Amino acid sequence: FMSTPTETAAFQTMPPSLRPDAASVMTANRRIASSVGVSLLITQLVTSTQNARSALNENVSVYNDRLRHLALPDSWNMDSVQGMVTLDRMIALQSEFIAYLHNFEIMTIATLCALPLVLLLRTRRPQRP
Repeated sequence: FMSTPTETAAFQTMPPSLRPDAASVMTANRRIASSVGVSLLITQLVTSTQNARSALNENVSVYNDRLRHLALPDSWNMDSVQGMVTLDRMIALQSEFIAYLHNFEIMTIATLCALPLVLLLRTRRPQRP
């Protein structure tokens, strides 16, 4: 969302002789920024997944009276190893889903915070000869 308007504003104010050099610099900056952004989001995703998994695992126990009295699917039988494995897979899926929702929320907030910066972009009208 950010690279196209930034490059457009940068190239409009630049003399044509410098545009090839500027294109390589802008490409390098875009790749570095996207690499940093992806690594930060993956780190946040892993952290959120671990936090959600630990929060969900706190409530899953054979000693939890609420869980024992719920009508759970037969495949989640907490008395067998296969049932515990199936329940663990479901917890893993749900914790990843919660983490993806959290990452989406972070990206939405970052986009909304960066949106007012568009008002700071000014373009120079081409001078007519």
